[in-house]
Amino acid sequence: MRATLLPIIVFMIISGCESGNVRNTSVTGTPVDAQAAALYKNRDYIQAASEYLRLAGTDRRNAAHYLIFAAEAYIRLEQYEDAESAINSLGPDLKDSILQPLANLLLARIALTRNEVDQAGSLLPPSLPQDSGVNFITVWYLTRSLLSEMQGQRTDAILTRIELGNYLDEPAVIEDNTNKIWEHIEVTDPGEFAQLAS
Repeated sequence: MRATLLPIIVFMIISGCESGNVRNTSVTGTPVDAQAAALYKNRDYIQAASEYLRLAGTDRRNAAHYLIFAAEAYIRLEQYEDAESAINSLGPDLKDSILQPLANLLLARIALTRNEVDQAGSLLPPSLPQDSGVNFITVWYLTRSLLSEMQGQRTDAILTRIELGNYLDEPAVIEDNTNKIWEHIEVTDPGEFAQLAS
């Protein structure tokens, strides 16, 4: 039954709504060490975070970039205190920096783990810079979906999780995201989907 209905629901929603504007998955302009990138790609997030921190200590010019990448890796590990520590290491230079939206995104994700919904809502950027990597795009969609769920906005949560699915590649994570979508669909009035598509 689910397999029959899901494509129909997704088509109804997407055909009536504009897609998000954070599709570019390149990391142009961001200095990423090959070893750290390889560790991250292999999902060895703890070693990747350690390597990014090492680079931040040896390459002061690009330290802010490396600290942001380290923080994001810690988010993947659900080591939120370590992620927050890395962001806080950026200091006052972060203000008005091109990295500010990424830092705010990660801080919003951390705030949700503490049930600080209002704080997360104020921190979450409405969109990300076009050169944001797919890792940050994934965190953005996940954070937005979690925020919508905690605010009781089920239709927005469904839309966001559908978009999130385009960036997931781990089977267990994909399955969890799909299950979350269905949990919301099963308790949402079908009329709400019609309103979205209109």
